Amino acid sequence: MAEVKVLIPAVMSSSTNGEREVDVNGNTVIEVIDELSKKYGEDFKNKVIDNSGNLKPIINVYVNDENIKFLEDLHTKLKDKDEILFLPAVSGG
Repeated sequence: MAEVKVLIPAVMSSSTNGEREVDVNGNTVIEVIDELSKKYGEDFKNKVIDNSGNLKPIINVYVNDENIKFLEDLHTKLKDKDEILFLPAVSGG
């Protein structure tokens, strides 16, 4: 299992008990999301994953500054010391 650092923006930190940086183990992005759900409850997973098990369109996930949409999406493989950033899309006018 890879140990990765997860960075949580302030807008999502209510789902992680206010924690903004967490070390988690997982071989893929979806495994990390599952581990975060075990730690913080389903509220975190519900913010990022839709009912079909896909990443919600309003959430961008970056592994080492690369958007996983251009990699292997939720099945992007992870290595020790990778950094994952969850970033909700900004909208408005």
